[in-house]
This record gives sequence, structure tokens and C-alpha cells, in this order.
Amino acid sequence: MQVHLSIGENHRFELHEALLIYRDRQSSFITRHDVTTRKDAPPTLGPAQPLTVAFIESLVHSLGGRRENKLRTEQRQ
Repeated sequence: MQVHLSIGENHRFELHEALLIYRDRQSSFITRHDVTTRKDAPPTLGPAQPLTVAFIESLVHSLGGRRENKLRTEQRQ
């Protein structure tokens, strides 16, 4: 699979992980999957892994964002 994206700089992105979002009417959760790629076959997802705070912090950092000292969760009333 090839994806072309113009962001003004030269980067070579490769698919390494996938986040899957599951929802029902009242709640949701996200799983992380490692991705295996082969030249002669489409990418495949590995087993589901729960998200960790360390992974989320690493993701935010790699996206160029700043992380807060605390993770904030939305309070539903």
C-alpha cells in the first residue's frame, strides 16, 4: 500500500501500528495493533494491545504536541 501526502518536507513514513476505535451507544475504547508488512501481500494486524500512558505520551511527542502533566478525562454528566 502506498499513500502520498504533501506536507512541505521530504519524509518517508511507513505503517507500523494501527489504532482501532470501538464504540457502542454509551462508551468506546481503543486498541493498538502492530502491523506486519510484506512486499507481496497487504499489511496485517497483530493481536490487540491496550493503550498505555507511555504510548500516548510518545505519540503526542512524535506528533509535535505538548503533553500536560496530567491526562485529562472527559466527565460525563
